[in-house]
Amino acid sequence: MERRRKQIEMQFDYWLKEAKMAKQSVTKAAMLGDLVLSHEAKSYYDMAVEEARHWAKAMEKTGGYGIVEKKNMEKKITKLNEE
Repeated sequence: MERRRKQIEMQFDYWLKEAKMAKQSVTKAAMLGDLVLSHEAKSYYDMAVEEARHWAKAMEKTGGYGIVEKKNMEKKITKLNEE
């Protein structure tokens, strides 16, 4: 079970990192006035956040400590959205 949690955590971290980079791209494109690139980056950001949420839900299904870890993952996603 610990191995599965580690795999889920790695996937979650990957998608959270992708979401952060996409959010930076949205901001940069908006500053440059490039609406097409901004829209594309926003779509990728939304997809990456959904993938991160998927892995957070998968963590919850592992039971025990996984439930606590899922709450921590949700906090990270919320923090990213608020930045």
